[in-house]
Amino acid sequence: MKEFLKKIMSDVDGQASSKRLVTLISFLVLLSTWGANMFAGKTVDEFIYDGFLYIVCVGLGVVAAEKFAKRK
Repeated sequence: MKEFLKKIMSDVDGQASSKRLVTLISFLVLLSTWGANMFAGKTVDEFIYDGFLYIVCVGLGVVAAEKFAKRK
């Protein structure tokens, strides 16, 4: 499991990727706010939820684009 997480958090060159870490943390915050809203009855401001949603979407897009970028 540790190797799997290490592989997920690495870029195409095998280096640790801060983009992936920020995207993962934002996804976990997004998931927890959704869970708090659905199951605990807590309300989350829409602009906060949207902000994390945009970070996750852009982060996943950038990570996916790394696979198609040309290496020098």
